[in-house]
Parts: sequence; structure tokens; C-alpha cells
Amino acid sequence: TSPKAMDINQYNGTDMWPTLKNSPVVLAVFQIRYNALEKFDITKFYEAEKKGGLKKHFPHRNINYNANILGLEGGTPAPGISMIKAKADTKVNIITYFSENKKENITINSESITYSNEEEYSDWNTFKEKSIKVLKYFSSTLCGISIERVSMRFVNRFEIASAEQILDYFNLTISSRSQLSFPIAKYSFKYIIDVPKTRTYAIINHATEPTDDLLIYMLDIDVLDSVDFIYDESLLEACLEKLREIKNTIFFENITTKTIELCNSAR
Repeated sequence: TSPKAMDINQYNGTDMWPTLKNSPVVLAVFQIRYNALEKFDITKFYEAEKKGGLKKHFPHRNINYNANILGLEGGTPAPGISMIKAKADTKVNIITYFSENKKENITINSESITYSNEEEYSDWNTFKEKSIKVLKYFSSTLCGISIERVSMRFVNRFEIASAEQILDYFNLTISSRSQLSFPIAKYSFKYIIDVPKTRTYAIINHATEPTDDLLIYMLDIDVLDSVDFIYDESLLEACLEKLREIKNTIFFENITTKTIELCNSAR
């Protein structure tokens, strides 16, 4: 018999998505993108370090610089190794804050703030609260800034016994109508979904990675919403809930009840 697909209609619009005892999420990402016309000196974000909370949870900072050479003193140097003097315009390009275990980080550039979490995924509310808390660290700098996009990405990892069983676990994947002369070692594919009557779209990536004992199957869902409002944490939280609804719909439409059983089985 064919694998049983999830009945999404019984969950949409509610908080009754199937519970996964062992979450397959290995990476969760939240990002806001500012209006490109309102770029500003990102070193203003340093002000957040004075509040204490940021450095307590993200004690490590890494800075990436971008330098433009404006002119060499004395003209072009001769071939070979030599000492030169030059004028340079050096600016901070990217600021990254890391947690003590390096599994959480905040990346800031002139166009966006990205929060990434590779810790063991616990539940939606915890991730949402952490995402909003990250923004609160920088609220004084973000105040009055126009937000143009909000996005959320979840990368899921599954372990399957063999490639022959993929259709038992996933409703949308690559398959062949006939036996191939040479077996496919691994594959990946990507597709894009437009959400009707919205400015929201999703990028979904599937990929396989065989090992000696089993098959690793990755399901990567990135949901992006084009918006236009002045920075407001309550609006951003509402956007997160909307993106979650879309992400969960895509996720559960891609998997079968057997995948749910896999995630709920003892490890």
C-alpha cells in the first residue's frame, strides 16, 4: 500500500500541528532585512553591548572589515616583494556575535540581522521568543528603520534505512519509472512556491547523503515575506507566526505518517 499522506486541513489555522517527540530540526534561522535606501553605519549596533544582556548570552564577537585602497604613495611598486604606503578607506562590513558554545549566532550587516540556532530544537515558542529577544538587544538602533523583508528558515535532517524507502517517507521527491542501469549515488533539487494573494514565497531544497549504514535526507524550508513597515516588534512577531503556518504546511505536506512515526520513535 502507498504511504498515508498527512491531512493538513485538520491542522491549518490552529496550534495543533502533529507533535514530534524527536525534532528533525538541525538549524533554525530568523532574519529581518532593512530598506536598502536606509543603510547606516552598522557600528551603531555596538551600543547594544552596553546593556549587558547581549554580552551575557553572546559573549564572543567577530568583526569583518572591508577596505578600499584609495591611492598608492610613490606610484605603482616595482615587481617583486616591496613595502608600500597607501591610503585606505576601511569600514566594518559584518559583525557576528556568538554564544559560548558557538551554536547560536547573530550576524549583522548593513542590510540585515540574522539569528541562527543550531542547538537541539525544543519548541516553536522558545525559538520565537529567542528571535524577538535578539531584536530587542538592538531596538534603539532599529527604531524608526523601515523593514522590507522577514524570513524564517528551518533545516530538517532525517535518517532512513535505504534509498528504496524514500517514497515511504516523502510525498515529493525524485523517482524513476524504470530500473536504472546505474544507481543514483545522491541527489538534490530545489523548487519555489508562491503563496497566493500574498507577497510571500518559499524556497524548498531536498537533498540526500548516503552513508555506510543509512541514508541522510535533508528537507530545507526557507519562507520569505516582503513587508513594508517601520520596525515594530509586535508586527514582527505576527510575521513569525504567519511564516510558521506556511512553513508547517509545506513541511507536513512533504512528509507521510511514517515520517511522523520515525520522529516519534525512540532514538
